[in-house]
Amino acid sequence: MSERDSDNVRLALQRFHHLSELGDEQILELAEQVSVNRARPGACLLEFGSLENRLLYLVEGEVELLAEDGERRIIRHTDAAAMAPVARLRPSRYRVLARSRVSYLLIDHEIVDRLAREERIDAMRVNEADISIDGDSADDPASHPLMFDVLEDINRGVILLPSEGDIAIRVGRALQGADDDVARMTEILSVCPVIALKVVRAAILDSPRSRPVRSVRDAVIALGADRVVELAVKSVLRESLRSHADATRDHMNHWWGMTVRVAAASSAIARISERFDPELAALIGLSHSFGEAVLLQYVERHGDIDQDPALDKAVSCNRAQVGRILAVLWDLPRELLEATTQADNWFYEDHQAEASYIDILLVARWFAHSSIGDYDDLPRIGTMPAFDRIGIKSASNEFQRSIELAASQAVSRAKAVIAVY
Repeated sequence: MSERDSDNVRLALQRFHHLSELGDEQILELAEQVSVNRARPGACLLEFGSLENRLLYLVEGEVELLAEDGERRIIRHTDAAAMAPVARLRPSRYRVLARSRVSYLLIDHEIVDRLAREERIDAMRVNEADISIDGDSADDPASHPLMFDVLEDINRGVILLPSEGDIAIRVGRALQGADDDVARMTEILSVCPVIALKVVRAAILDSPRSRPVRSVRDAVIALGADRVVELAVKSVLRESLRSHADATRDHMNHWWGMTVRVAAASSAIARISERFDPELAALIGLSHSFGEAVLLQYVERHGDIDQDPALDKAVSCNRAQVGRILAVLWDLPRELLEATTQADNWFYEDHQAEASYIDILLVARWFAHSSIGDYDDLPRIGTMPAFDRIGIKSASNEFQRSIELAASQAVSRAKAVIAVY
């Protein structure tokens, strides 16, 4: 590659969302591995149903996305949609055709994810020296000694993710009677966010890079029924929350119910556009606040926060940080990491991008809280950028009601799945 071509590639990489977040060294490394492709009008850049492992980034020109049902969409390199990969999902839901002379990049998603992960690890290193409990900071939940315990266990590699005991037991029993039915096992696992996340994590560790795991269903297929059941049983026996404090148990139960509601609402919202995968949205909804469950197992070591509202404050102030660290270390999907980091940021704004899974999560959280009449600290819809980007305010009343219904009925539906076990 000539020096000029290399410069052109570097400039192109820096304009794309996510890639622009890479450091200079990562950009240089990536630029050495890709080149600018060119195509004439009418050329097919990506076939419908393609499993192509590389992502297509539009540098210049205009392309048409043709869905299987005949729906067409035009994207120009100046559009916000061109700041992200074109037709990212695999198998591809679109045939991508050049409408003009185009230049584009094809970049292996594994390389992008690896470089982004390296950059995130460098950016998120946290140790005890970063936390001070001197003077006035002693009353700050973000610098509470509880966090010393959590970070120490993360550094030692012994961190546990506890589940809600009764739910986990029933899920374990239900899985043993699922008879290798992938759809049934996925439904059962989605009742317990913790076991679902552990299955996903195990599948990520076991699966080849050519088969990314981006949903609970993907994880079930990758691991197989026997391994899923084995993981669930071990989780129930070894890592269920064991607490004698009513406040802690109540908090865990509330967290479980809210998480199930958010997952259901996230899946419903994702169906508003073909750009989103409802199964990935559901996984993000299930997993976005798993840092909260991690923190709850440390509460009984600290008598000053074992009662509300101190418990609520300590957990809410630290769950995003804990979740972010573990999401990076566990190599969870990038979309999940980003949503976990921004889950409490009601006013999250990204002027360079179209709607994202972060926006889906924030809107889903809003509906999950409102579905049970929990309006405390909820912002008004009109003040949340996520509602505008998702297009909820302009959506039909029927669609809005479907989201509300999904959230309000999620807990009863989840309990029905495991009712006989």
